[in-house]
Amino acid sequence: MRTIMYGSKICPDSRNMLELFEKNDIMVDFRDITADIAHLKAFINLREGNPVFDKARLTNKIGIPFFILPDGTQTIDEAQALFELMKGGNEK
Repeated sequence: MRTIMYGSKICPDSRNMLELFEKNDIMVDFRDITADIAHLKAFINLREGNPVFDKARLTNKIGIPFFILPDGTQTIDEAQALFELMKGGNEK
């Protein structure tokens, strides 16, 4: 399974991660929540009640970029996602 990344091209953090992935030849399934209502609905369903987003909710943030790694791990921790993908944890 390829890593899924929910984000938005108007979000600086999402854009930065996409640039890092491109520079390092890392393929992700990018789902832009501001360009496709189906992606937004899926993201909202994933976010609701998910403890991964607790800190984001407390600080009034959306919680993107959000990653679902090939092993099923869900995270909004960009460093964790990048580390896992750089060590080869992604199907190209």
